[in-house]
Amino acid sequence: MQGTTSSRGLAPGIRSCLAVVAGFLALFVLQSPAQAVEKTFACDSLRVLKQGRQLPAVAEALLRRRSLTVLAIGSSSTEGVGASGPDAAYPRRLEATLAARWPRAEITVVNAGIGGETAPRTLQRLEAALQERRYDLVVWQLGTNDALRGETADAFRANLDQGIQAIRASRSDLVLVDPQYFPGIKNPEAYEALVTTIGRVAAEDNIPVFSRYAMMKGWAERSPDDLLAGLSPDQFHMNDTGYDCLGKGLALHISSMARQGPAMAATR
Repeated sequence: MQGTTSSRGLAPGIRSCLAVVAGFLALFVLQSPAQAVEKTFACDSLRVLKQGRQLPAVAEALLRRRSLTVLAIGSSSTEGVGASGPDAAYPRRLEATLAARWPRAEITVVNAGIGGETAPRTLQRLEAALQERRYDLVVWQLGTNDALRGETADAFRANLDQGIQAIRASRSDLVLVDPQYFPGIKNPEAYEALVTTIGRVAAEDNIPVFSRYAMMKGWAERSPDDLLAGLSPDQFHMNDTGYDCLGKGLALHISSMARQGPAMAATR
C-alpha cells in the first residue's frame, strides 16, 4: 500500500537513501590517509643503533642538575624541511619525548639546522656553538648533501674527525645521525660510501650512530608505500610521520644509553 512503512518501520525509499549515505561514509573511512598511515606504518627504529654504549655527560646532567641541554645540528633534516611546522621537526619531537621520559628534569633541545649545508659549513657553526656554551649532548645529522654533491669519503671523514675532536674537547656527548634513504638516489654506491664512512668512524671512536639510512631502507624493503608514508611530497625530505619516528627513536636510544640503574630513577 502506498505510503505505508516496511516491516522494519521505514519506508523503502528512506532505507535506500540511508544505505547510500552509509556507503559513502564507509568509503571515506577506508580511504582516510591519516587512518591508513596509523594502521599500516611501523616506525621500527629499534634495530638502527648499536646498544652498549653510554652517554655519561647526559647521565650526569640528569642526575646532578635534573636538566639536559641538547644541540641538534645539521642541514634540512634538522631544520625540519618537509614538516608541517617547527613543532613537527625532529628536534621538537625529541625534546617532547625526552621530557615525557624524565618529567622531573628540564629538557632543552636547540634546533641548529640549516637546509642545504654540507659538513664543512656545519663544522664551522658547530665549533662556534661549542665555544659559546656547553651542551650535554650534540646530535649531529650529516652526510646527505655531501654525498649528493660528490664529496669524497676521505675529505668527508676529515671534517667528521675534526667535529668529533671539538665535541670531545667540550666534554659533550655525541650521537651521529647518518643520511636518509629516498627513492631517487642516483648513485647508490657513492651515496652509501659516506653512510659507511660515518658507521666506520663511529665504530672506531665508540660513538653511537643512529642509522636513519638503515631505518628508512627498511621501510622501503617492507613496502614502497611504507617509505612514502614517511616522506614529504618531494620524496626526499621526511614528513611529520618520518620526523616523529626519528625524534622518538633518538629519544628511546638516548634514554637507554643514559640509564645507570637505580640512581637514574630519581630523575624520572
